[in-house]
Amino acid sequence: MKKAIGYVRISTKDQSNFSLEGQEKNIRDFAARNDYEILNVFCDDGQSAKNFDRPDWKKLQLFCKNNHADVDALIVAKYDRFSRNLKDALTMIEMLEDKFNIRVLSAAEPIMMNSHSPYFFQFRTQMLMGAQVEWLIIKDRTKQGNYNAASAGRYLTTAPVGYVNKRDEQNKPIIEIDQVRAPVIRRMFQMFIEGANYSEIGIEARRLGLKNRSKGSVKYTLMNPVYAGMIKVPGYGDDPGGWLTKGIHEPIINLSTWEHVQELLDPRKTKRTVMNESVPLRGVLKCFCGRVLTAGNSKGRKRHYWYYRCDNHTSLNHNADRLHEQLEEIIDNLSLPLEHVEYLQEGLLNIVEELSSERKSLLQAKKRELAGLEIKLNSVEDKFISDNLEVGVYRKWKTKYQTEISLCHQSIAEFNGGSDSIMQLYRERLPLLSNLGFLYRKLQLHEKQALVRQLFNSSLYYQDHSYRTTYMLPVFESKAALLKEKRLLVFEQPILKIARNGNSAPDRT
Repeated sequence: MKKAIGYVRISTKDQSNFSLEGQEKNIRDFAARNDYEILNVFCDDGQSAKNFDRPDWKKLQLFCKNNHADVDALIVAKYDRFSRNLKDALTMIEMLEDKFNIRVLSAAEPIMMNSHSPYFFQFRTQMLMGAQVEWLIIKDRTKQGNYNAASAGRYLTTAPVGYVNKRDEQNKPIIEIDQVRAPVIRRMFQMFIEGANYSEIGIEARRLGLKNRSKGSVKYTLMNPVYAGMIKVPGYGDDPGGWLTKGIHEPIINLSTWEHVQELLDPRKTKRTVMNESVPLRGVLKCFCGRVLTAGNSKGRKRHYWYYRCDNHTSLNHNADRLHEQLEEIIDNLSLPLEHVEYLQEGLLNIVEELSSERKSLLQAKKRELAGLEIKLNSVEDKFISDNLEVGVYRKWKTKYQTEISLCHQSIAEFNGGSDSIMQLYRERLPLLSNLGFLYRKLQLHEKQALVRQLFNSSLYYQDHSYRTTYMLPVFESKAALLKEKRLLVFEQPILKIARNGNSAPDRT
């Protein structure tokens, strides 16, 4: 009796209708009819036939190498179970038959002729070619399905962090916001806009409960358009893909925030300073010449000492500890009395009430603009359906109108927020002005830099052992004389531009 081994395989896509047990039964029935004894059956569960990198196939090859003298044939359930790659299949068959003298036979597609006949090779090659053609059809059908779904705004793969995979009423895949993790994603985008680097964002994300927030994963998160409610369409056919379309899922951040982050991520447009807790003023403080100070350190007897320096004035090194102490003292002195804070709250309340009516008119204007944009979008779609518009032109205008519609929805949501939420925010944060020094010391690195930039409008300089600025937030301008007296900060107001008097002669002011 001749001896043989069997091989069965299923992929993840055909497990439901092509079981391993059914394939093995066909192999054993074929072996019994053709006087073969089955020595062993190798099973690859959930493996693709695009190549031979499969666990049990490697075991099969090792078995053939060690026992080829006792094996006459390899019986497969079907040739497409063996391989769907014609080139690799013929190479493998040649190796098995020429090197080990093991014939490759199919239980479901028996060719009724001598396996050594050249016609046997021809028919088997045609069947293997049919298996590859079927594989190519499956690939093409999958690509087309993914393309159509993405073009319609549907996200198909595993949901990114901040979303969860769900099914809609038609049992089609959708993604919904994860209410636990979505706030962390918003925080990551906000930190990046405020100036935080990837490491600091990753540390904060891990603190808030996200795992594996490496530098690469943080950057991938910031670049992902899904968070802004957009889907990147893959290429198919003559369409190279890569363009964005509005998704059917709810965005975690607004589109304008995502676009702003993409501008900051572009190294050609923005150069981000490497942040270090030891030198929080690097990239913020400027030399008297106007150039932003960089930082370095030198080794002393007991530790490294940090200093700030200007690339234009390499001989001037400013001790970092001294600058930090001076800045903290400045911020301590900027704190406002409680009665001043209460006065500001009353003034802001009056301003918010005055703006509420203006917000209502702006809300109505945005709603009218939204209705007009939706009409334009529908018109473009109608023209495309009627073959009156080319594909490229249609996609251009569709993306444009969808972006503008998204921005309108964002503005409408902001206007609908109401004055109560704005005033509540001021009530919570204005009291912090009475103890700015405590607030500054509690902030994270990027938040400290954001506060300093806001206080002095990115116009903070250092010269002659003192800070200088041409701008202070108006609410703190009353502190300028005190700070100058303490030799901490010199408020250098620019020369006021005297406006022309329209009633005088043309050359007079």
